[in-house]
Amino acid sequence: MRNVPLHESHLLEAVRQKILSSDQMEQVLALARARPAGGAIADVRWATVVQGLLASAAVGGSALGILVDTTDHGANLGTVAYSVVGLLAMLGASIALRRYAWGRVPAAILLAGVAVWSYGVAVGVVGMLLPFGQHAVNPYDTGFYDPRVAALRAFRGDVAMAVGSLVAAATAYALWRLRRCAPALGVAAAAVMLAGERAFEMAMRDQGGYSDGTTAALVVLGLGAAIFTAASLRDRAPKGAVDGVFWVHPVAMFPMGIAAILRIDRHGEELLLWFPLALALGAIAYAQGRKLPLLFSAMAVLVFPAFAVADAHAPPAAVVMVLVACGAVIGLGAQWVRARDLERPATDADPASIWS
Repeated sequence: MRNVPLHESHLLEAVRQKILSSDQMEQVLALARARPAGGAIADVRWATVVQGLLASAAVGGSALGILVDTTDHGANLGTVAYSVVGLLAMLGASIALRRYAWGRVPAAILLAGVAVWSYGVAVGVVGMLLPFGQHAVNPYDTGFYDPRVAALRAFRGDVAMAVGSLVAAATAYALWRLRRCAPALGVAAAAVMLAGERAFEMAMRDQGGYSDGTTAALVVLGLGAAIFTAASLRDRAPKGAVDGVFWVHPVAMFPMGIAAILRIDRHGEELLLWFPLALALGAIAYAQGRKLPLLFSAMAVLVFPAFAVADAHAPPAAVVMVLVACGAVIGLGAQWVRARDLERPATDADPASIWS
């Protein structure tokens, strides 16, 4: 990293984590003693960005692929087989990247992907024990559609997805506790939200009905608020060298934002409820030194009022005026935050890593 002082304690920690050998540490120290500090160094951060994007695409694509495949075709032994292969591939790639010091960022992301593939393994195992979803056996094959059979199969599919989500959450939390993989804590939060949403769908089907999108949105908002609260309480404890809470905030706030938009689009008056909530979450996070949640609060300031105005069937010109006004408010707020940060005393403490 550029302009970051490297101390001998950092090298000792690198040896302890087997990133460097003792001989390599001595060579680095000899180089530092022979040459003065300073001078221009090549900026290779672009390589880290590329590696991180590729690793993120691999993990995100894996999650989407598993969800689409199991929803459309059910889950069986084939699901277990390719999920095990994916799990081992991401685990091996993460170990290799860290072993040969080819990139801490992609290594941490791929290690978090192990929890994603554990979801596929769990869903496949449960799918072999229970008929998975209404697509496992097409209800139209018999020439007529039985809604009770379709509902039962969908209910069993929800059971498999809920169990798989809990397994993924447990695996991700284990990666955080044992390997200090910060992105895994975000995967754990996402899995908890998916498990809660599936549990709600099961409860609705058990009562003989189906939930509409706006009702499920309330569940997502409640789960997101609970996860955000847990992350805020964790922030009150002493912070370690690895910051996993960094990943929990966006995982909680992004689905909450989508759910709030859905509610506002259907019920414009609920702007008076979800808009202050978004601002409050951003204010709490900022008071604790978190900057990323401010971006989500800014998005709420920009989008929520426009959705409410559009829901009231206002002319397009009015919607544009609201967007412009909200954009101006965001700009002024960003300047206020900047001025406040500049007034704060600087610290020499190294920031916690958001990787591992």
